[in-house]
Amino acid sequence: MKRIVTILFVLGLGLAAGGLMADEISIQAPPPGKEYPVGSTLTIRWQSWFMEWLPQTAEQRKMAIKLWVYDAASQGHPISGAFPLEIATVDVESGHFDWRVQDLVSPWNQGFYFELSMVHKPSIIVGSPPFTITKRRLAVRPPVTASAALLHSIEVYSPAAGQNCYIGSTVTIRWKKDRIAGYGQVWVQVCWPDHTTAAGAFPTANTGSLDWPIKETQENTLCVKVFTPDDKFVGYSKSFYIKKSNGP
Repeated sequence: MKRIVTILFVLGLGLAAGGLMADEISIQAPPPGKEYPVGSTLTIRWQSWFMEWLPQTAEQRKMAIKLWVYDAASQGHPISGAFPLEIATVDVESGHFDWRVQDLVSPWNQGFYFELSMVHKPSIIVGSPPFTITKRRLAVRPPVTASAALLHSIEVYSPAAGQNCYIGSTVTIRWKKDRIAGYGQVWVQVCWPDHTTAAGAFPTANTGSLDWPIKETQENTLCVKVFTPDDKFVGYSKSFYIKKSNGP
């Protein structure tokens, strides 16, 4: 009922102004020019209006969030030959998404911007103002002893060591949640075998498992990192393989 009233209200405003508003997404955050250190949380906020096309199902409400390098010469348009980092796919009605800024892009201290687009209607698309990611971290932590590291570790037991995972399939990431039962949410991140970052992290419920659809385009050796929002507990899977095909 609230949604219907809102639609009728906006429709009335459009008529009063002499015409209907077009379908669009408007970004409220991040603000232009702000700096975000690695390890901080960047909140993306938006508002959406659907007058001509009204998404009815959860599938139709899917919106993709991508990160692009910003080039002033391109005036906010994607740079030719460049590829975005896929951050998340969210429900457009949620209105916000918290992204943990990761050490995943180079060169540093240059501009970036987010692109938001409806998955099932890509013509509805908007870019955020440019912002900066810096390599300065939020805090310097004291060294962790071996015993403390063991106490604050999360056992990630799937994918298994040497497991073959195929592009286009889905692999289940599994971790033991007993030691972190007090956390309702964890972060999951794909890493290189030396535990350096290979992709952005995203939050998920601390259920002990997550189905990960493999959208990689190249064969790689990877591992998975699982950690708590306060970084007190962290764990890595063994290295596994991304393959293009499970055929002969």
